[in-house]
Amino acid sequence: MKIERPATRNMSLAQAMSLLAAFPRDQRGSLSIFAVFLFIMVLGIMGVAVDYTRAERDRATLQHTLDRAVLAAADLDQERPPAEVVQDYFRTAGLETALTDLTVDQGLNYKTLYARAEVNTHAPWLDLLGRWDSNRRADPGQYQTDETGRKIADANCSGQVTPVPTQKIDDYGNPVFDTNGDPVMVMASKVDLHHCMGTAETFTGTAASKTATIQTFVEGAAEERISNVEISMVLDVSGSMGSNNRMWRLRTAANEFIDTVLSDTNQDLVSLSVVPYDEHVSLGSTFYNAMRSELNINHKHNYSHCLEFPNSDFTQTGINWNGTYQQMQHTRLYSSWGFQCSTSSADAISPLSQNKTALKAQVNALQPSGNTHIFLGMKWAAMLLNPTFNRVVDNLVQANVVDSAFDNRPAAFDDPETMKTIVLMTDGQNTSSYRVTDQYYATPSHYAHWKNWGILNYLNSYVSYYYHDQFYYTKYYNSLGDTLLNNVCNAAKNDGIVIWSIGFEVNDHGANVMRNCASSPSHFFRVEGIEISDAFDAIARQINQLRLTQ
Repeated sequence: MKIERPATRNMSLAQAMSLLAAFPRDQRGSLSIFAVFLFIMVLGIMGVAVDYTRAERDRATLQHTLDRAVLAAADLDQERPPAEVVQDYFRTAGLETALTDLTVDQGLNYKTLYARAEVNTHAPWLDLLGRWDSNRRADPGQYQTDETGRKIADANCSGQVTPVPTQKIDDYGNPVFDTNGDPVMVMASKVDLHHCMGTAETFTGTAASKTATIQTFVEGAAEERISNVEISMVLDVSGSMGSNNRMWRLRTAANEFIDTVLSDTNQDLVSLSVVPYDEHVSLGSTFYNAMRSELNINHKHNYSHCLEFPNSDFTQTGINWNGTYQQMQHTRLYSSWGFQCSTSSADAISPLSQNKTALKAQVNALQPSGNTHIFLGMKWAAMLLNPTFNRVVDNLVQANVVDSAFDNRPAAFDDPETMKTIVLMTDGQNTSSYRVTDQYYATPSHYAHWKNWGILNYLNSYVSYYYHDQFYYTKYYNSLGDTLLNNVCNAAKNDGIVIWSIGFEVNDHGANVMRNCASSPSHFFRVEGIEISDAFDAIARQINQLRLTQ
């Protein structure tokens, strides 16, 4: 059988010319080419993003290291030189070459540090894309080295590389000499410029790879400054403090607080007023007489020394120096109870002191007694920080009650060199309080009578029940006390006073009242048992806290 070959079709010249003419206009396959270019572009963008992500990682690490270093070095309790402390932190983090600037300013009561650091992060994707670093020098004469740091090539930023002869090194790192004692010279077999080699990095090897970098820098400062600090520490010594070892625990915590805030390094800078309170706040005779010299007080007796306030006074931290104030009655509800105004010297206010020994002795002598009026303790604490109280301080300085270093205190509220703070502590909540009516507390014989009798003891013994309300009345009660406390706390915060409050084994109501009084929820501590020492310690250390200034 004969198989015939298919006929061959010959293309004419005209057809070939027509096909060639149509080829440039043929768009088949163009989308694939575009997709390839698009993929390369996306890949490059992603790579650059990775480079900058790595740079941000290094920046965050550097910032964290710098912040911790300057904080530790700025601590006034730090005995090592500040520069040594900072450098040690950077060395531990493997960043010893990153620190570029460190400035230290310190004096008797302050230490301030400023630091700056920078790091160059290798950016391989930027290098691949041909990015030249702005920190590269375009000067000729840069050179490439081998692993031992020996120069093996001259180079310049135009891309020219000229190998230079170097002495041959054997496998043991020793230079090689010929039989005549002359060095054996060799030329590098491979040199690589990689764009423009700069002085910002050390290049080793015959093919240096770290060329493109992202430079980042961080800076920060820290300061610990013990400026003039005025503190009022308000301590609950009411009867409930006698249970569950509360008074003993309070003494321990308060003494530790005194030791912390009145350290040897802040002599004449920190004044501490101790304000014990129960149903009232005792001034003691000397303080009371200093108040009488500046304020019109309706003085009635010398049995005790407390001062009554109108409710309107709780809306301010100060006092109406042109007004008239009443001396607190020397009374008690029952004969077996303590007097509403304590006669114990330990319960009297110790104003603006830096005598640790005397203050701790007072705290150790505190005894629990009476009801609880937190608002009165807070009122006196705020008044001791009000600048108008300086007139009384002058008298107390002359009476040798207040150290002469504090004769210009309390400072103005806007004094940038002075911090004012109150530490308010209680184990309960505001309670009721009673007074004898004015008609039965009007003469010296009345004063002596009620000194020897409990109000209800006398009335139950000699007065018909139907007439009891003519002899006494309720001056304060729980909700009113809470309102007055809230008012004076707000007044103190408005004046820029920082308030720390401690609820020591309190119920939920007491905790809420104390939390509302504090400068913020984080300034309130609700504690049980020995936790009270932790609270006082935390407050003492935060009063003298470090501040990041940048």
